[in-house]
Amino acid sequence: MADHRDHSAACDNHEFPKLPHDLEAERSVLGAVLLNNDYIAIASEKVAPEHFFCQEHHHIFQQMLDMRKRRVAIDTLTLRDDLERIGDLEASGGAPYLAKLVDCVPCVSNVGFYADIVRQKAILRRVIYSTNTLQKQVFDGEDASVIIARAMDSLSRIAADNTAPGQNLFDTPEEIENAPPLRFAVQGRLVVETARHVWS
Repeated sequence: MADHRDHSAACDNHEFPKLPHDLEAERSVLGAVLLNNDYIAIASEKVAPEHFFCQEHHHIFQQMLDMRKRRVAIDTLTLRDDLERIGDLEASGGAPYLAKLVDCVPCVSNVGFYADIVRQKAILRRVIYSTNTLQKQVFDGEDASVIIARAMDSLSRIAADNTAPGQNLFDTPEEIENAPPLRFAVQGRLVVETARHVWS
């Protein structure tokens, strides 16, 4: 039976499909910003919320960017209150999870390196989704020249994100809906993984 996995579950769940990701690097980016707000400038130059694999981390980083825009100091208490205000606290892992993030940073000044890891894993996920989409088009019998043109366009957009980070992993919501699901065997079960959590 297919397992339609919900990525809003706790990020410590170790049954994630084996898509490229590094939860430790994601936590380290968030923890570094909580410890020193100046580092959000470095992080935001390299990653957008969409680059985070974990939905909780996506919500947290999105709110950090919003707080920065409003010139609100970012720490575990202010972030908790801000997430609670908009009804996203539980979707972000809850107050205890936020408090643990500051203990996840090996070296605060390395935030740029952690953000690079997060971005590279996200780009690799997009490569997987793009090639999966192209494979489906091949089996659907689409014209070879059309598929090749789409492949070149897709890879050029992925390359652009690699050199100019901070872009959405998919260009439009329609791309999410049209991306075929990936299937992975996890602990003897079939897991169906969709593109939605990578973008939204």
